[in-house]
Amino acid sequence: MNKTIGSRIQKIRIKKNLTIRELCNLTKIDEVSLSTYESGIIEPSVREIAIISRVLNVTSDYILGRIDEETNDLYILNRYKYYNINS
Repeated sequence: MNKTIGSRIQKIRIKKNLTIRELCNLTKIDEVSLSTYESGIIEPSVREIAIISRVLNVTSDYILGRIDEETNDLYILNRYKYYNINS
């Protein structure tokens, strides 16, 4: 059980002014599953993380807690990795 994944999904969803139902419609993931991901009860599959990150326009690394940058901008991410921030 990983609270980081769920809390990051929820944080970005709220930041983008989306309800759980709206995110479900965009990702085609059912509402019960998405709610359990956000609450940290179970973890989404790799495929679902990819879908959620694409819809929310963040990297899967952000959702997984590997980086703290929410951006999906490759230039910023490359600089982030180059300077070994958060490693």
